[in-house]
Amino acid sequence: MPSPMSDFSHSRPETTAPWDRNIPEKMLALYLDSVRSFPAWKAMCPHYIHPDVKEVSELGYHSTLLRTEQAEYVFTFSTKTTFIYEIEEEVRTGQLEIRCDNELVLNVGASCTDEEEGKPEWVARSVEVFCDGEWVADLLGLAARQQAHERQRVQLETRERQRHAQELTSLRRKFGVEESPGAPGQAAAPLKGPQGWQRLRFWKKRTS
Repeated sequence: MPSPMSDFSHSRPETTAPWDRNIPEKMLALYLDSVRSFPAWKAMCPHYIHPDVKEVSELGYHSTLLRTEQAEYVFTFSTKTTFIYEIEEEVRTGQLEIRCDNELVLNVGASCTDEEEGKPEWVARSVEVFCDGEWVADLLGLAARQQAHERQRVQLETRERQRHAQELTSLRRKFGVEESPGAPGQAAAPLKGPQGWQRLRFWKKRTS
């Protein structure tokens, strides 16, 4: 008996169906913002991965396997650069494929806009393949939970850093230890942002 995750109602529905639910944009964001970084996070900061992700591994260049309780997915993202003679510019495009239990369920074409801070910004432009099914709710739900999970982890680490800083300040005051004054004309060192967020941005940038 085929898996319910592979029992799709139709292979090529109306082209507006996925756009009506923002599926291309959300799946592209899920991959670019989280899934492609999961293998690195698994080794360095696994607590940033939501517990609903049961398994994750890197299959190859820009190809990641992700398993939830309901299905196994393979995300593959490919890019190419084309020189357009009419405008004398290079245009960078991408393609995201998602397979659910070895079935191709989504193929999204994307374009790359101007880069900000060295990170390309991808925008979903077309849907070549969309097979509706239970995988949609599974991945949309995971995307929302993963995003909330990352925010919670960053907030937690921020609070922990603030608590440690307060404890250190209290100990210094208790034992009469004062901060060493800086050199004349030297500005005070700026406060650092939350380490969790910096680490998250570092791994995302490395995998972009």
